[in-house]
Formats: sequence, structure tokens, C-alpha cells
Amino acid sequence: MIIPFIYTLFANASMVAITKKSFGKVLPLTFIINILVLFVSGVLFNNLTVGFIINILFGLYFVYYLIKNKDKKEFKNNYFSNGFYAFIMFFILICIFDYNRSFSHWDEFSHWGEMIKEMFRLDKLYTVKESVLQAHKDYPPGISLFEFFWCKLTGVYSEATLIKSLHIFEFSLFIPALFDKKKFKNIFSLIFRSVISLILIYVLISLFDQHGVINSIYTDYIMAIILAYAIFSVIFEKDLLSNFFIFELTLMLILMMLTKQMGLPFYMMIMFVYLVKLIYEKKFNKNNKKELIKVFIFTIILPILIWKGWDMYVSSMYSLQQFKLSDIKLSELLGIIKGTKGEGYQITAAHNYLNALNNFNIANCGLTITYVESIVLMVIIMYIVYTYGKKDIDKKDFINMETIMILGSIGYAFIMLVLYVFNFGEIEGPNLASYNRYMDTYVIFCISLIFMVFIRIYSQNYRNKKIDCLTIVTLLSILLISSSLIDKYKPVFVKSPHSPYQIAASKINKYTKKGKVYVIAQDSVGDYQYFTKYYANPIVVNLKDFNLKKENVTDKYKQKIRDKILKYDYLYLAVIDDKFKENYEELFDGQKIESGCMYKIKDDKILLKGC
Repeated sequence: MIIPFIYTLFANASMVAITKKSFGKVLPLTFIINILVLFVSGVLFNNLTVGFIINILFGLYFVYYLIKNKDKKEFKNNYFSNGFYAFIMFFILICIFDYNRSFSHWDEFSHWGEMIKEMFRLDKLYTVKESVLQAHKDYPPGISLFEFFWCKLTGVYSEATLIKSLHIFEFSLFIPALFDKKKFKNIFSLIFRSVISLILIYVLISLFDQHGVINSIYTDYIMAIILAYAIFSVIFEKDLLSNFFIFELTLMLILMMLTKQMGLPFYMMIMFVYLVKLIYEKKFNKNNKKELIKVFIFTIILPILIWKGWDMYVSSMYSLQQFKLSDIKLSELLGIIKGTKGEGYQITAAHNYLNALNNFNIANCGLTITYVESIVLMVIIMYIVYTYGKKDIDKKDFINMETIMILGSIGYAFIMLVLYVFNFGEIEGPNLASYNRYMDTYVIFCISLIFMVFIRIYSQNYRNKKIDCLTIVTLLSILLISSSLIDKYKPVFVKSPHSPYQIAASKINKYTKKGKVYVIAQDSVGDYQYFTKYYANPIVVNLKDFNLKKENVTDKYKQKIRDKILKYDYLYLAVIDDKFKENYEELFDGQKIESGCMYKIKDDKILLKGC
């Protein structure tokens, strides 16, 4: 992590030199620029090397700046500011916390991790035709490009590096709110508050993280934090039409579009807040004509063009898209809810979802808290924070944030209803696939926004010892109520032994480094397919018909399986039992049949290679 750390210090120095803003203020923008440069490189030049080189040159620009400019006082004051020391503490703590962390969630193996592996292998975006990624090629690449960039800086693909980079990005979004105004004279006080703030926000997010997503490379929570960061920036910005803020907002909006498909409604939410504030502050007048044209071009036209451009790019690669706007028929939604229109699974999905909003627990603190209850709780907590920091927060800003959280929660719930009914399909829709994670995302946004407000108050009162005591008591109280969090989210210092999937992948790679392998794993739910495929990348495996019939196995069924196997280059028996041997032994022409055996497909025959 030393090289990414040094690079970040260099690149952010360049950003400080260009913008003349403080270290913490521009740190998220530096990360976003890294992403956008790689994105443009991948789309326009069909490789990522050009973008990587440009990012490196950008990191070196500050050297030229220091040589050219004799007066370095302003640069030093902006660079060695509160955000600089806060970032160093965040970086050290995250590196310790994630020292040996590795993947533990299904989607990390099925696509998120393999996306970075494919970009690392091909030096191209994972959407290209050469990519062996078999799931979600249409997903926007924003956060994956950032993780790729940090691995590229180290020269090695590493799960721990991916997770560290994402955590550093996530928590850097809090730094502009943290110590933004006053400069700490006592460095130890700054370090203390940085450490406490990092731990507290991590624990707060964990309270609504049933599946440990915060320790994965899933993009749900960073999307929520980006949204909070953007809303916070708009609410507390004093000059909404300044060139710097338009630049800052544009970068945030583009990143939102490139993080996930859900970024579009979140983009609309940010723009709604921004435009309403422009109207409220009477910025729409002849005197601001040029600035308003900039707003229109950079915050509306440019992000929409990039969003649409990605959609066209994906379509040109013949990638299947999970969420198609054309599948959504809002005119039928009310009828589906009533049960008079739509497919049976859509009616079930709508009823299950509406029931879940006020009945399903989405918390992780030993208490049952539903989505509706969590929003009420967030509104109350925001009021408590405002009451404590009235002298630092304007009443109108508080009302704006409360209104945003309430209206946004209704809009988000409606969008998720639409997606479950029209886009999730016959199985995932009625079963409310990943319901907790998706609904937690909006709650994490509320928590992040509240915390940004809190640490703004925290930094404004850095000499107030009472607020330190209150923060520590709050942290200890949460840990006491949810003691299970300590064990669930503890650091990982020792790697676990190799998984059976890594062993299976190593056996496959022993006989081939490329091609298609048909994997059979009896009594499996597909973990051997997806996890083994991830570890054996760039091997392609079957994602269907891996768990073969045990009863009523007909000759017709066996011939069907044989025909499918013969379309592959190899066959690997990951897990089989005696029943499998009894039913399918004729496929192997008297050869050895055991778990862990590899076979070569040649001339319509299945030939044993080794076990």
C-alpha cells in the first residue's frame, strides 16, 4: 500500500496546486478524476494504459508547480491542513483493519472481483467481447476502475487491496466535512478526533449492515455515501455558482452515474436539491446568465451524455442488460398492486415488497427495525444533532435535510417497488432478492448525511471537551447494545486456509490456462461454478446443469447432459457421490470416476487427464 499512498499524496498535491483548496476538500475529487481518466481511456482508446499514464503524469504535476512558483506559502497551508492529517490516520487504520481481508460475499466472486481481474488481464474494460466475465457486463465501471487503479499501482491483483482502496475512498468522502473550517493547533487533538470519527461512522453503518457488506467491494454503500457527500456539499455551499463548486458538483454527478444503475434516480435527487436551492436563493436572473449556462452544460448535459454514452457502449458490445427502462410499465403498476393486471409473479412481488416495508427487519443491532421505522429514527436523530449544534447549523439547512430524507425515502421506496415488480424477474422479484441490502442503502445515506453534519459541528467545537466525552459515550453505548458487531467486524490478521474452490481452481489450472471447463458439483447451489471460475480466471465454466438429477434419470436426459459436456474443452468433477457414479458411469467409458478428476473432451469422447 506504500505506492498507492505516495501516489495519493502526490496526486492530491497537484489538485491542491490547481484549485488552491485544502487537502481534505479536494481529496474525493482527486479520486474521481482518477476514475474518469481511466473511463475515458477505456471507452475511447480501448485500453486502460493511456489512462494509467495520464494519472501518473497528473500526480507529478505538483513537482512542476513547485519548481515554477517561488511563493509556496499558500500551497503549504492548503496542503498541510486538517484533512492531510486526517487522511493519514484514516489510511493507517484502514490498512491495519483490512490487513489480510479477503472476499466473503457471493457477488464478489460472481462478478465484482472478476471485473477487476478481467481489466487487469486485458488492459481493457470488462465489457469488451474478449472478456470472460459471465455476469453483469453492463454494470457501470466507476468504482471498479478505482480499485483496478490501486491494484495497478502495486502491480499485483489483491483482494485485500481492493477492499482497502474502497474503504479509503468511502471514508475520504467524510473528510471535507471533518475539520473543514478551523485549523487544529494541537495535532494530538486532530488525530484523536480523526480516529474516533472513523470508528464511529464505521460502527454506525454496521448497525444497518446485516450481511457485512461494508467489508466487501459491493458498491451499494459507497453509492449511499456519495449521495450524502453531494447533498451535504449542496446544502452547505455558500457560492452555488462558483466555478469550483460547479466543477465539484459535476464530478460528483458523473461518479454517481458511473457507480451503479441506481445512480440515475440519485442523480435526479441531487439535481432537484441543487435547483431548488438556486431558486430559493434567487440565482435565476440576468446577472447570472453565464453561470447558469455552465450549470446546464456541466451538471445536466455532461452527466446525462456520459450515462447515455455508457449505455450505447454496452449495447455495442452485445452485453445483456439487467435493468431496461423499456421493461418498466408504470401504467400497469396500480393494477398489479390491486391484483387485476400483470403476471402472477409481479403481483406477488408487489405484495411482498409493500408488506416488507413495515414488517421486515433491516437492522443489525439486536433490535427489529423496519425500513419505515428506520426513516422515522433517522429524522429524530437529525433533530437531536441539530438541537445540539444550533449555533453552527442554520435552521433552514436543518429543515432542508429533514425534508430531503423524508421525501427521498418515499421516492427510493417507490423506485425499489418498480424494480422488484418489473426488473428482478420471476424468482428474485417475489423473493425480494437482497432486500435488506438495497433498503439499507438509503438508511446508510441518512446515517452518512447525519454524521457529516455531526462532524461539522464536532470540528467547529474542537476545544469543547464535552463533545469529545459525548462522542466516546455514544460509541461505547452502541458497542454495548450491539456487542456482536465487535466480533463480526474485527480486523483480519491471519488468512484462512485455502477454500475448496481455490483447490478446485488450482487443479483446473494444472491442465489448462484457458478454454471452457464443464464443472459438475452435486448438491451445490452454484458456488463451485462462480467461485471456482473466479479463482481460475480466465477459465469459462458452465453456470447451468451443474447439479445433475439423482432420481428418474432417463437415457434422454443423460444424452442431453453428454451433448452439453461435449461443447466444452474439459470436464471437472468438483463434487460427486455414489449415486452420480451409478447414474452416469456410461458417460466415462469405464474410466475412473472420483471427485477432483479432470477430463479432456476430444473427438466426442471424455478422456481422463488426472485426479
